[in-house]
Amino acid sequence: MTDKKGALERGYIALKELVKKGSKVNMNSVAKHAGFSHTNFRFPEFADLKDAISEAQKKQLTIKKTEEVETLRAQVTEFKAKLLEAKKLMKTAPQNDAENVNILLAKLMECYRLNDLLRSENADLRNQIAHRSGTIEQVIKVDKETGEVITGYFDKR
Repeated sequence: MTDKKGALERGYIALKELVKKGSKVNMNSVAKHAGFSHTNFRFPEFADLKDAISEAQKKQLTIKKTEEVETLRAQVTEFKAKLLEAKKLMKTAPQNDAENVNILLAKLMECYRLNDLLRSENADLRNQIAHRSGTIEQVIKVDKETGEVITGYFDKR
């Protein structure tokens, strides 16, 4: 009986220390901190300690939720400020956005056209070099399904 009483006192002390540190409070953490097994909470002598742990958990949950609410409120305030700033930028932005988009699309299309042109020139130059150096071989194949004759020039490598 004295061992249970000593464990009960250590449990209350451990609970106070855990709450003071801000550590997570539950029956396992209190038992571990107090140096006894969590199975002791099955005994009726530990009922009041279990209730005290439950109350501490409720307080921690309330504090945690309050902190989360404050964090969310701060985020809302920050987002409202960003929204106001964005609205101001929208008012001062030029109204001819459609024209700007069309100009950018035309430039993009020109870039793609030049890319295609350079790729085809590159392929032509590679073919010319391959023909001059004699590394090209003519291959004639017949597609068995369609009967189409396929002629191709491929590197000998």
